[in-house]
Amino acid sequence: MTNHKKLVALTGAGISAESGIPTFISGYAGQYNVQEVASIDGWKKNPELVLHFYNERRKQLGEVEPNAAHRILAELEKDFDVTVITQNVDNLHERAGSAKVIHLHGELTKVRSSRHADLIFDIGYRSIQMGEQAPDGSQLRPHIVWFGEPVTMIEAAKATVAAADIFVIVGSALEVYPAAELVKYANVNAPIFLINPSEVKNQGRSMTVIREKATVGMEKLKKILTETENKTQIEPPDKEKTSNSNTYKNLTIFLIQGEDMLKRNYLTLEEVMKQKKITLHETGNVGELSVDNTSSDYVFVMAGDIVKGGRQDRTIGEDIVLEPGAKKVPLKSFCVEQSRWGSRGAESDVKFSSSEYMLSNRHLKIAAREKRMQNDVWEEVSNYQTGASRQIKEEVRSRISPTSLQLTLEDDKVKGKISEYVEALQPVFEGKKDVLGFAFFINGKISTVETFGNAALFGKLQKKMLEAAASEAFEQYDETLLFDAPSFAALQTFMERAEKGEESSRQTSPNMMEYTIKTEDSILLRSVNTDAGTAALHTSIYSTEGLSNSQNDPDYEYGGRQRNINRFRRKLFF
Repeated sequence: MTNHKKLVALTGAGISAESGIPTFISGYAGQYNVQEVASIDGWKKNPELVLHFYNERRKQLGEVEPNAAHRILAELEKDFDVTVITQNVDNLHERAGSAKVIHLHGELTKVRSSRHADLIFDIGYRSIQMGEQAPDGSQLRPHIVWFGEPVTMIEAAKATVAAADIFVIVGSALEVYPAAELVKYANVNAPIFLINPSEVKNQGRSMTVIREKATVGMEKLKKILTETENKTQIEPPDKEKTSNSNTYKNLTIFLIQGEDMLKRNYLTLEEVMKQKKITLHETGNVGELSVDNTSSDYVFVMAGDIVKGGRQDRTIGEDIVLEPGAKKVPLKSFCVEQSRWGSRGAESDVKFSSSEYMLSNRHLKIAAREKRMQNDVWEEVSNYQTGASRQIKEEVRSRISPTSLQLTLEDDKVKGKISEYVEALQPVFEGKKDVLGFAFFINGKISTVETFGNAALFGKLQKKMLEAAASEAFEQYDETLLFDAPSFAALQTFMERAEKGEESSRQTSPNMMEYTIKTEDSILLRSVNTDAGTAALHTSIYSTEGLSNSQNDPDYEYGGRQRNINRFRRKLFF
């Protein structure tokens, strides 16, 4: 048990309603006034009425049984260290088999002294009457926390939630305080699942929402949790393994784990540029660079990598492998900056200084890699800058070069937002030596799957790719949005369907082939380093759901090579 993740569940009236215990509003509002039977003032005014009310509730409790939602929570103890924090006063969790239950509002099957709150007695389902006394001579009263009394277990509940690896809320609209505030104490790295059939007011935290009644929702949650906890090696396409979903805000990632398909060792573009073992040259053609590999290693140059400097910042248009010592290799590229065709500040206009970033969302990657159209790339750069500015609530285009995606990604506030995601999700990758890639969902919808031929290569690119996923998630974040939990089943279906479309291929360089498969909802791009084997070196699958053509927007203007920035200024905060 000590090695299991800590799962904490906060349960409300909705979970017990399916066992036949009505909520106060649905069951008793017409018969009783809540202040008369559930407040300390009501007890002082008419204790006989209060005893009668709870005697009825106690009798009813003895006639009902735990439901599937209660039982599933108990069953999860096989795989998790489970603690239930309940707002309910029934004992259905205990009867279902839950070992650790914190009752915030007391327990219906117990009574206590009216004078000393720590004199508590278990009476089962029997009634108590006026005149029945505790050993201290005071009238026995229900062991219930009434309105007007302190919730003494709330501090223990806060500490329990803070220690949770997973926080689940079941059957609660989060309207009763202080229980509703417990979500604020959940660790920033802990995924939060909310199961409730009706809409719940935003709590300032990202949640995976399962909008179902408790029994149905818990069945779905069980599937999500047990798939990610127990199925550490699952067989999606190409013998890759999928496991470990983790969520921060609106970004959910699944690791792709498995055996290496390629044995060759590669350096990355970022590595060799830092080591000054590669030189990129301007050719006079905005769509092509020239590269020299002065190292004795194979260098993988990844499509989507951004290189900073030259006459304009560029992104690489195709995956390519540079052989040791290769000279003057042509490199397909697209500008991710406009208008400038000379030096920028103290930068050289003939050399490129670094490759620390990559294209910041799937729209850009599709524009560069599949459409292969410069105008589309420029448009998507502008769209991303506009979205990022909306999130920051101020302009993030650089004064030095407003159209540069590189400089936008270097903006301190943008970097800060992206870092939040990376810091939360980076630990997911650490300590795992068989990770070939990852898939990610944004706002509950699949965005991208990225895998590589061996774990060593992905390990070098992992943080850079996570930052790109975070860039996309940050730009699309909406704190008011509630979304269903991403599931392995949805990911598996997406990956399997992506392999079944219309396939085409082309040779992109003497030692590289690129295969493209298109379906109604995806684009798959697979690169093969042909002199290293037939296995894929790099596979990307992009969801095409929600892609739009901004050129159909009547406010979209493109004049020569200068974007109409006024469009941004008109729409930024509206």
